Amino acid sequence: MRFALIGSPVAHSLSPLMHNAGYRALGIEATYEAVELSEIESEGPWSQFDGLSVTMPLKQKIIPFLDSLEPSAAATGVVNTVVNSAGLKVGFNTDIYGISQAIQHAARQYQLEPQFKKAVIIGGRASACSALAALGELGRPETFITARTLTGPGTVTAARRELRTDFLPVAWRLTDMIKRVLTEADLVISTVPAKVLEGWDESFQLKAEALVLEASYANAGTWLQAACQRSDAHYIPGVEMLFHQAIQQFALHTGKAAPVEAMRDALDQHLAQA
Repeated sequence: MRFALIGSPVAHSLSPLMHNAGYRALGIEATYEAVELSEIESEGPWSQFDGLSVTMPLKQKIIPFLDSLEPSAAATGVVNTVVNSAGLKVGFNTDIYGISQAIQHAARQYQLEPQFKKAVIIGGRASACSALAALGELGRPETFITARTLTGPGTVTAARRELRTDFLPVAWRLTDMIKRVLTEADLVISTVPAKVLEGWDESFQLKAEALVLEASYANAGTWLQAACQRSDAHYIPGVEMLFHQAIQQFALHTGKAAPVEAMRDALDQHLAQA
């Protein structure tokens, strides 16, 4: 079997490391590679793989080329996993599970109640749609979303109707309003590249003991990390979301339960050496 991650950029991705470790642990004859791809065509090389992981900018672009979507992918309008079986390509969204599990795991680690009252999502497109869906498993908190774009196809506004949930929009940038809701939120999920927040107030305080998930994992020393350190909030790096979504993705691709310890060990060893 052959599997691949498609998107751009993918050279930094840790997905091949985890998935290949999983195949070795279970003795599965399979390979997983990263394929740089920023646009997609109906019969491109991507369609020859037995399964795909899909990252930006293809999580929404790939949908017209699939035969069907499972319910959560259809509701969010986001696909990060494709299973190619008997020529039928089916899209799934395991980012929802990844976000929810990363947050619940952190809540247990810090002995916090995983039912949240107020949440803020930063960003408004693919990953934000998945975050909005994940909040359904986290107590359905009052939700605020701030982003440059909140309306149109592929945005949280479109997903809101399908998910039958709601949120309150907040003007982009660190205005007094977003400062207030961030200070009050016990859960913050950022789905934008870390550099997008670099211009925000460096003295700003988050709520103490809040959980803060940064979906991006390519950068270190981010604004959110610094804000957590100042505020005694708990920072959850994006690699935790990546790991948990890969567990569900592995099972969809192979039909076998993921060897969680083997995949975690491979990830931790790599991060320790980085």
